[in-house]
Amino acid sequence: MNPMLFSYICERSVVTIATIGIRLSPQEKQSIEEIAKRTDSTISQIMRKLIREYITSYGENEVAEEKEN
Repeated sequence: MNPMLFSYICERSVVTIATIGIRLSPQEKQSIEEIAKRTDSTISQIMRKLIREYITSYGENEVAEEKEN
C-alpha cells in the first residue's frame, strides 16, 4: 500500500485521498500563511483550490468537478 494514500469513511462510502509535499522558500511560505489568515482559510484549502483551477485550465473538468462535490 502506498504510504501517501489514506482512506476514510464518508457518508457510507470509502474516500481515498493522496498527500503531496511541496517545497517553498521561506518568503513563499510566509506569503501563503498570511493569505490563509487573511481569507480565513487553511494552506491546504488554498493549495487544493489552486490544483483544481490548474486541472480545469488544462481541460480535465471532470476531475475538478468530481472533487468539489
